[in-house]
Amino acid sequence: MRQTRMVLVVEDHPATQSALADVLTEQGWEVALASDGETAIRLAREVHPAVVWLDLNLPTISGFEVCEQIRADPMLNDVSIVMTSARHSLDVRANSLEAGADAYLPKPYDVDELMRVVEHVCRSRNAP
Repeated sequence: MRQTRMVLVVEDHPATQSALADVLTEQGWEVALASDGETAIRLAREVHPAVVWLDLNLPTISGFEVCEQIRADPMLNDVSIVMTSARHSLDVRANSLEAGADAYLPKPYDVDELMRVVEHVCRSRNAP
């Protein structure tokens, strides 16, 4: 069963991971953390988050591959995915959406933008 106020933050940079966790927790979200793609897929299946906040560049497997594997799992079809990266090209945004992401947000982003995107993808994925 999906955790309606849970975000799985998948980020390999410790300071960014910690900052995201702090912001989300302050806004009333529960947070699970993964630093690589394999852990992200395992945790997504274990905790069934509402949102996966997914960095593109990860050790082991890429964010694109993580996104595709989550989308291929019928048990996770209600999970929202936000891809993020410091790469700002239109190709990266398009490839993120083609891989199954609900949104793409380039780095750097501010707290208000982060929270708007998280709330939006949750509402969109669960709209009737």
